[in-house]
Amino acid sequence: MTPDEIKAAIAEAVKAASEAQAAEFAKREAKLRKDLESKLSAKQAPKPDADDDDADPDVDPEPEPKPKGKQPGGAEAKRLAALEKKLAEQVARAEAAENARRVSERNTAIRAALAKHGIPADRVDLAFRAVTHPDDPLIVDIEGGWGRKFTDKYGSEVVQTIDEAVSSWAETDAGKAFKPAPPATGTGSQPPAQAPRGKDGGVDWSAIANKLSGGSEFY
Repeated sequence: MTPDEIKAAIAEAVKAASEAQAAEFAKREAKLRKDLESKLSAKQAPKPDADDDDADPDVDPEPEPKPKGKQPGGAEAKRLAALEKKLAEQVARAEAAENARRVSERNTAIRAALAKHGIPADRVDLAFRAVTHPDDPLIVDIEGGWGRKFTDKYGSEVVQTIDEAVSSWAETDAGKAFKPAPPATGTGSQPPAQAPRGKDGGVDWSAIANKLSGGSEFY
């Protein structure tokens, strides 16, 4: 069940329990009232006048009889409270499971984007920790989804998907630090020296001696 379905079930259960409890309370109240009226009518006697000298002011009036039987709201209220607690725990567990599922999907998407945008496989874990650091996470929860939200230099709010955010980050100095260094290029590079070879394909040692005496490089 989804959290919304569980909440709806809680509301329905609480409503049904409340209606049943109200009906039970009304039934018990009517019975108690009837019993009380019957006992009072049987024992009712004329009240003495206020100025009657025979009335004893020190005698307390007869207390009203207490209703017998189980008082309304005891076991039923406890049962309802236990039901509400159980359903609330189910909602909490469902919400925790849903949140864990969403975070897992976010993590998978971030790792895939890092690999897609040039982070080597052996550095993806380190890069992942960098973009999900709790002090400054690159990806945040945006209205039920994941992405990056920031304000650009023109003051406009920008929202990026996970792939867009990681692509932009990978081109920053922070992102480039996780990429392999580019190969050295330029006009100044020279091919490695080659030992001179004779007609038979072997090393021409006499040519080497001549080059060494003349200070020339191998080529």
